Amino acid sequence: MPGAPESRGAEPHPAGAVRESEELAANLRSALARHDITLPSLRPGFPIGSAPLIDLGRCNRETTLRLTMILNALADDRQSPA
Repeated sequence: MPGAPESRGAEPHPAGAVRESEELAANLRSALARHDITLPSLRPGFPIGSAPLIDLGRCNRETTLRLTMILNALADDRQSPA
């Protein structure tokens, strides 16, 4: 329509960012599995521009406590003198 404002659709996500989101999600899923942690809704997210994103989703109390315990233990190990 003449004179109508130009429609601005969402810019397409670069294929590399989508692939990287998929790879990052798979790597995180594997790393969590090594600690018996499962985030059922973990999945690749929709990149913003060329920045890949990961949807971590929701987790239950048990998973939250386990993840917190592991992260705190890792932080404590890093702070201990060698």
